[in-house]
Amino acid sequence: MVAVDLSSEGGPLTEPIQSLAATLLDARPMARLACVNVLKAARIGLDTLTKNDGSSIHVNRLVDLKNWAAAMQLPADRLTFHVLEGPDPAEVLLTFACNNHVDHRIVGARGSGGVRRYLGSVSTAIVAEATCSATVVRAVEPAQEHIAGT
Repeated sequence: MVAVDLSSEGGPLTEPIQSLAATLLDARPMARLACVNVLKAARIGLDTLTKNDGSSIHVNRLVDLKNWAAAMQLPADRLTFHVLEGPDPAEVLLTFACNNHVDHRIVGARGSGGVRRYLGSVSTAIVAEATCSATVVRAVEPAQEHIAGT
C-alpha cells in the first residue's frame, strides 16, 4: 500500500515514492500495489461532495490517483485505487491496511515542523502502529551551496 498525498505539498515526494514502489514490485512479481488517498472528512457537520463546477471530489481524486501511478507503467492487474474518507487520515490508512492484509506500507513525510513534532503526523502514526513493514519516504532536498565570504 502506498499512501499518496495529492496536495501540492506532496509533489516533491512523488518521484521518490514511485521509485521505491517500483523497486519493491520488481522484487516481488506477484505483488500488487494499492494506491490510497484519504479525503479528510469533518468530524462534525456536512462535507461538500462536489466542486463548484459540479464534479465529484471523490471521482476527481480517483482520476488523480490513476494519473499519479501512470508514470510507473505497471500492468493494470497489479494496481488498485482507493479514495477513503474519514476525519483522521492515519486511522483511515491503518484500518485499510489491516482490513486488506497489507504487508508493506509506504508513506511520505513532508517535514518535521513544530506542530507535527509535538502532535504527531500521519507517517509517525503509520510507523508506530504498523504490524508489517513500513517505509517512510522523504523528499531529497537540493544541496545548498555555500559561497565563501557570504
